Amino acid sequence: MLGTFHYHGLIRKYIAVFGTLFNDITLKRINSSNVVTETIKVPLSYGPKNKFLARITANPNLSKSVALQLPRLGFDLTSMTYDSERKLNSLNQNVAGYKGNIGRIYSPVPYILSFNLYVMVKNAIDGSMIVEQILPAFKPEFTV
Repeated sequence: MLGTFHYHGLIRKYIAVFGTLFNDITLKRINSSNVVTETIKVPLSYGPKNKFLARITANPNLSKSVALQLPRLGFDLTSMTYDSERKLNSLNQNVAGYKGNIGRIYSPVPYILSFNLYVMVKNAIDGSMIVEQILPAFKPEFTV
């Protein structure tokens, strides 16, 4: 398109940044005498929730050993929308020089990337522990 190839991997980098926000979620199981009996690092994967739901539907008892461990977090990119409110004048240019070469870049175009985060657990207490670690960071949104 327009005669030149441009790929900076920005969408891929934003997906990775979103995923790293949830890398350190841990779950602690506590017995009746308030002693931690088990600490679980919650695994995170990129992909739609349909993949996880298909696994549960196929084997509701989770008796076959596969690579699905609960609790689990999953996320996916759901939409990319143009943000006209943050758009700057298209004729503005940024000029930069490097080793005697001068380059011009037009103003960037703002987009909003929307993600969904899914939590899959066996017990409601596990789900509430995970959600309580995530919600305080989003007041009501998080901007990278």
